[in-house]
Amino acid sequence: LPLPVITRREPILFASVPGDQHAVGVEMAAELCRQKGWDVRLLVGASHERILQEIDVVACVVLGLSSGGRATANALARLVHAVRVAHPTLYIIVSGQIVSEDPDLVALLYPDSAVTSVEEALAAMEARTVSSCN
Repeated sequence: LPLPVITRREPILFASVPGDQHAVGVEMAAELCRQKGWDVRLLVGASHERILQEIDVVACVVLGLSSGGRATANALARLVHAVRVAHPTLYIIVSGQIVSEDPDLVALLYPDSAVTSVEEALAAMEARTVSSCN
């Protein structure tokens, strides 16, 4: 792929949920979003604390969390709760196998969006950044 040209000023952070061993999807999503001009930071294999620290450092407007399934549901729930407490206005997108595998559980976490494709994630990010500018 050609080197991306960042045209969006809003930084976003994509991260795999702590303990998740499935990172290919989130890595591909990050690269596709970069190709669309987004300033994407990516954390794979990071701890709960490291993800929270990176949110502070990056000052991101969107957090995309990828969960490979029920095995990381507790870590996902813990992380979403911690982010809501520390950064209540941060837009949270949940993606990955858990969205299709256990949509009721994901709904209980109250993410701002739950997506099953990069296209859905891009649309959610676009809607979020447009509404925050108005």
